[in-house]
Amino acid sequence: MIVHVVFGPQWGPTIVPLEALALYAAFRALGLGPHDAFRGIGRPDLLVRLSLLRLAVVAPALLIGAGFGIDGVSWAQAIVALPLALAMQVVASKMLAIPFRQILYAFRPALTVSLGVAIAMAPVRVWLVAPEPTRLALAIVAGLLGALIALVAIDRRLAGEVQRLLIPEVPVRLAVGAE
Repeated sequence: MIVHVVFGPQWGPTIVPLEALALYAAFRALGLGPHDAFRGIGRPDLLVRLSLLRLAVVAPALLIGAGFGIDGVSWAQAIVALPLALAMQVVASKMLAIPFRQILYAFRPALTVSLGVAIAMAPVRVWLVAPEPTRLALAIVAGLLGALIALVAIDRRLAGEVQRLLIPEVPVRLAVGAE
């Protein structure tokens, strides 16, 4: 929707690659955390080994994806990014002696909010028949509501902190002893 609204319908062919690359970026972000930790424990060699693994997986995926054009290349990136991010986290779990379950638990808030946004926005995107700017505005509102509902569902304390951040309490001062 945003592509049509901001750039116009002539940019329509970029939507599929942009969607795939957005997922790719999210998946890659899940695997970047251990980089500094590996350097910090004096094991940059792990980064080299994992980079070689990445090359061995990504190169064939891109070659296969190239047969399907830019859409195929972008989806190839997205498809291999998640398993590679999980592999990075498995190595981090072993090397840093952090239970893998604990690492997955740390992703829980972000994944829950992302799922809340996706579930809330999907009906607007798929079923609402309206002008693109209207659909975009409603999708943004639905996404925000989905994020807030997911946030409250996963952690009420955090939801309260976000509420206090967004709506600070202003103390009411009463005029006492006016002269």
